Amino acid sequence: MARLIENFRFDDIRLADRLEAESKELRSRLRYESDKERRYIQDEIDEIESILCQMCC
Repeated sequence: MARLIENFRFDDIRLADRLEAESKELRSRLRYESDKERRYIQDEIDEIESILCQMCC
């Protein structure tokens, strides 16, 4: 059972790392996009950050 919990935590860390990388990549694209696309990207970033916040708490 302890092994299962360790794997779960490891998977959470990997997921958090992937989400942070995706958020960083989206932020780097913001300045190059049109206003409409920028709003869409910002919504995606907000959603990712919300997920990360829920994972940390």
